[in-house]
Amino acid sequence: MTILESHRILIGACGWLHDNWQDTFYPEDLPQDWYLGYYANEFPVVQVGVNEWQQGGDVEEWLAETDELPVFVCEIPLQDFNEDLLAKADKYLTAASKMAERCIGIICRINNAVSEQELKELLQACQAIAPTVLAMEDMPATVQTLINELAINPLWDKPEADADSGGALYIARLDASKLPELRKSMENLLAKESDETQLVLLIGGEKPEAEFIKQAKVMLDLI
Repeated sequence: MTILESHRILIGACGWLHDNWQDTFYPEDLPQDWYLGYYANEFPVVQVGVNEWQQGGDVEEWLAETDELPVFVCEIPLQDFNEDLLAKADKYLTAASKMAERCIGIICRINNAVSEQELKELLQACQAIAPTVLAMEDMPATVQTLINELAINPLWDKPEADADSGGALYIARLDASKLPELRKSMENLLAKESDETQLVLLIGGEKPEAEFIKQAKVMLDLI
């Protein structure tokens, strides 16, 4: 059984560079270069977000300081752009490619003003690297049709979400302040459990607490 197969749901954080973790999760004297390796001792998956792309070094360093874990979900933050999406995504896609099998998924975050053709080309480029989910506010019907065609699921960022486009990757993201909604998010994911799907729960928010993620792991064992 592989590491991924041993987890019904991979549970981790949206990023590993959180100011409030310096005193509550990471040891006080731990160098920042060792944060990711320390994180990997607790959690099997992590989202690479804007903070990590900007402040966390580079992919070669991340792979050198860790072993098999954590696996990565790479967010491509394109929500502020309406055109030339492939060019703007290139640096993120190149980084994700370097991760090889350690990149288990991509979150493609865009706004709803992009053209359908540009979006299709971008999603196909993402899918060529790793299974992809789409994060988009107020998704138009035409985009829903497109992701159905490409078998790309939307990001589940609300506990009640149950959208399904037949993709292999399901990612639910929950704000750490919403503990009462945790069980519902897990149950939604587990409803999609199969040999062909990868289920991921990412805990985020303004100041996510590592303890919340640990509680999520305990709750999963009880469901």
